[in-house]
Amino acid sequence: MAAERRIDTPGEGRVNPESPLASISLRNARPEDAAAVAGILAHAFPGLYRGTFGRLDFTAIHALLQNLYKQGHLSLDDTRVCEVNGQVAGIMILHTGRPIGRGSAADFWRLLRRRYGLLRAPRMFAGGILSNLMLDSRIPRASDLVYIEALAVAEAHRGNGIGTRLLADAEEWARTNGRSRLALHVLANNTGARRLYERVGFRLWDVAGSGKRWANSTSAPMWAALLMVRDI
Repeated sequence: MAAERRIDTPGEGRVNPESPLASISLRNARPEDAAAVAGILAHAFPGLYRGTFGRLDFTAIHALLQNLYKQGHLSLDDTRVCEVNGQVAGIMILHTGRPIGRGSAADFWRLLRRRYGLLRAPRMFAGGILSNLMLDSRIPRASDLVYIEALAVAEAHRGNGIGTRLLADAEEWARTNGRSRLALHVLANNTGARRLYERVGFRLWDVAGSGKRWANSTSAPMWAALLMVRDI
């Protein structure tokens, strides 16, 4: 993965020219980015984390994710960040062989028991293990493919082309490493994200777990995870 690319002038059609953005850089995530990455993920995917760990508010989800990164249960190894004026504005997690979930189940259980107690920890432990298995099982694997596990932009920076830049960064990584396709999942009801992916060349392939290929997204249930693929 390229170490860093800096863009000093916002590109046409990517960043609002009236915004105060002065510079954008794309780089590998570092340990000190864990809090920012956790915050962006907590804002972007609250349904996923509440379904996994129970009905937690944003602050609790953020703290839990930050702890999981700190303790090594979540990895930043294949995470790219987009910085705007020195602040993390967007993140992208690539699957290049190993899943984002790491560490031992025993250590994961001890962390949850210590932090949440014996009443809440069992449900959270089971949810975390099952969610990790489910997400890992749906990842398409092929020697020519790079899978994007997650792409999210901080709310304050949405609409400024950050997502487009991160997708371009994934394409550059794929080309550099001899891959010819990108793939990702998006919820059928996330119309904004789907429009972005379609605009840069992604096309619908499958609904996770259904074994069906859909001719168009309107034939898929709104809760379905749509697999989209792009040749590069």
